[in-house]
Amino acid sequence: MQRRRVSEGLLRGELAANSLATARKKSRTLTERDIFLIVSLKYATGGLPLPHREVLKRLRQVLFYGDLSERQLRRLIERALNDTRVYRFLEIRLTPPIDWDMGVVLQRLLPNVREVFVTPSTEDLAPGFVKYYLGLTAARVFSPRFIGGQLIGLGPGTAVQAFAANLSLRPEIAGNLRFCALAYFPNEEGKGTGAEPTMEAVSRCASIANSPSVEGFIAPSQLRDVDLHWAIVEIEPVWEERTKTVACILSQPLTKDGLFPASSIASHQFERVPLTLLQRMVKQGKGVVAIVGGSMGAEAVLATLQAQKWGGPLFNFLVTDDVCAAELLRRMGYRVADVPRRQEWWMKRHCFLAAHLRYGDRSLHRTYQEIAHALSVSIKQVRRLLTKATQTCDEGEPILTLRVQPPSSERAAEFALLQKWQLKEVRVVPSLNENSGETLRLLGEETVRLFTSLVEGKDSVAVGLGGGRAVRAFLEALDFDQLLRQHPSLKRLTLCALTPNPFPRVLGVVAETLLAPLATRYKTDRLQICRYTPKGIQLDAVFLSVGSSLAPDNIFFFAQEEEEIASMREQIAGLILFSFITHEGRTITPRWARELGAFSLNLLSKMVSQGKPVVLLAQGVHKVPVILAARRAGLFNCLVVDRDLAEALIAQA
Repeated sequence: MQRRRVSEGLLRGELAANSLATARKKSRTLTERDIFLIVSLKYATGGLPLPHREVLKRLRQVLFYGDLSERQLRRLIERALNDTRVYRFLEIRLTPPIDWDMGVVLQRLLPNVREVFVTPSTEDLAPGFVKYYLGLTAARVFSPRFIGGQLIGLGPGTAVQAFAANLSLRPEIAGNLRFCALAYFPNEEGKGTGAEPTMEAVSRCASIANSPSVEGFIAPSQLRDVDLHWAIVEIEPVWEERTKTVACILSQPLTKDGLFPASSIASHQFERVPLTLLQRMVKQGKGVVAIVGGSMGAEAVLATLQAQKWGGPLFNFLVTDDVCAAELLRRMGYRVADVPRRQEWWMKRHCFLAAHLRYGDRSLHRTYQEIAHALSVSIKQVRRLLTKATQTCDEGEPILTLRVQPPSSERAAEFALLQKWQLKEVRVVPSLNENSGETLRLLGEETVRLFTSLVEGKDSVAVGLGGGRAVRAFLEALDFDQLLRQHPSLKRLTLCALTPNPFPRVLGVVAETLLAPLATRYKTDRLQICRYTPKGIQLDAVFLSVGSSLAPDNIFFFAQEEEEIASMREQIAGLILFSFITHEGRTITPRWARELGAFSLNLLSKMVSQGKPVVLLAQGVHKVPVILAARRAGLFNCLVVDRDLAEALIAQA
C-alpha cells in the first residue's frame, strides 16, 4: 500500500512537471525577433499577404519553432500580427479609393465646378482621420497636375496640411515649385499661425528634390491673383447660433446665404487674401481646390456656393467624402441609389475601412473580430476585404500596400539568407572593417545567444565543436558558470572536439586545443568535455568554422604532402574539419586526417538532413567561396556571419 502511494505521488509529480513545461511553452514570450520573422514571412512578397498556413509551413522549418504544435504556431502567428510592435517592421500605405461615378453626378449638379472627387468617410469609425484622408486624396489627384515654376497658395487647416505632407512629385518638379500662405494669424494662441501647410509643403518638396532652395512665402497681403497658379483651401463646417454661421473659408465666416455675418470683423490682427482673389482665379480658369467632408460638410459647401451671387464662385474643384456627397445629392433631390455601380463602391469602401481599422490607427490595431463588429460583417469577410485591399483597384493603385521594413541592415540580411537558402537560422552582426578582432568578438557573443537558446529547457545536450578563430571567439564569450546557473534543468552539457590535435602539424586553432583548458577550469559533473567518438555520443548540434583558400586564410601549406590536393589547387574552395572542399561541393579528406579520425563530413550532411542545427561561423568576405561550396554540399543549415560577408553571400545567391 505504501509503495503504491509512493508510485502515485511520483506519477502526480511527473504529471505536474509536464504540465508546467507545457504551460511555459504555451506562454512563450513574444520577442521582437519573433514578430519581425513572422511579419517578414507574412508580407515578404510585397503584394498579397501569405495565408497563415504558408507562414506556418515556413516557420516550422526555422530553428526553435519546429517543436511547437500546429495550434501553438497558429497562436504565435496571431499574437505577433496583433502586437502593436508590428508597426516597427511594416511600411504601410493607405490609398483611399475614389468614387468616380458619384463625383461625375455631383459635378453635373454643382454649378461652375469642373471636377468632384469623392472618397470614403471615416466619420463614424474614426472622425479624427476624416480631414487627413481628404488631404491625402487631394495630394494624390493634384500632384501630377503641378508644373515646375508654379506658385501654389495654401490656406490654413488640417486637411491642407495633410495635402502638403503627402505631395508626390518628381524631384525636378518639386525643386522648382513655390508655395505661399493664403492666411497668417500669429496672434491666435493654440490655433497655429495658418502658415503650417506652407512650411510643410516646402519641407516635403525640399526632401523630394534633395535641395534646400524650395521657396516659401508668408505674406498674404502682397499676393495677387495673377501671380498664383493654384489655391488649395479648406472649407470648415461650423455652426454658430448667434451669427448663423455655417462655414468658414480662409478664416472668413459665411452664413447659409453665403453672406458675411455682421459681427465677423476680427478683433485681432491677421493677414489673409480676400475671398475675391479666389473668385478672380476661378474666372481666369486657374485651379481653386476646396476640401470639405463630414455630415456637416454639405451645408458648408452649399453656403460657399451661395457666395457666388456676390462676385462669382469661390472654387472650381471639390474634394469631399461620400457622407458629405450623399447629403449634397439628397438636398438636390437626387437619389444616391441612382448613382451607377453602388455595389462595386460598397466593396471598395469597405476594403478601405477594414484596412484603416486594421492598420490606419496604430494606437488601436483592431483585431479581425473588432473590425467585423464595427463594419457589421463576418470575420471571414474581414479577411477577404483586407486581401482584396492589397489588390490593384481600377485607379491603378492598391488601397493597402504593406512592405517589410527591417530595423537594421543586419536583420534584413538575416531574413534574405533565411529565405534564399531555406536555412533554419541566420544571425548577422555588424562589420567593423577597421577592427576584425572586434567583429569576431561580436560574432562570438551572437553565437552565445544562439547557443543559450539552443540549450534552454533541455536536460541534456551534446554539442560538437570544430576549430578556427570564430569558434574560439564563441568559447571566449561563453560563461559556462553563468550558463549552468541560468539553466538549472540542464543536467549534462557535453562538448565534443571534432578535430583532434594533429601534432606535429600546426593547423591553426583546432577544437581539441580550444577545449583542453576548459576541462581543467570547470570541475563539475554537469559539464563534460571529450573527443568525439561516433559510437559513444549522439550529437544534438554542431558549431564549426571554415578555412578559405584565399588570403588571409591560405590553407595550402596544410596539404604539401598530398599530391592530389596540391594538383587541384585552383579547384579548392576551402577547408572544413580537416577536409578540403572544391567549388562544386566535392569533399576530399587527406590521408593524415583519416588517420587522426577527424569528424566525417558525411555525418555532418546527415545531421543537416535530420534537421539538427549545424551552425557555421565565419567572418570576412574572403569566406564566400568556401561557404558557397559548403552549401552545395549540404554541410550546414545555420549561419552566424558578419554583415559584409552576409551581403556578399546574398549577391551570389
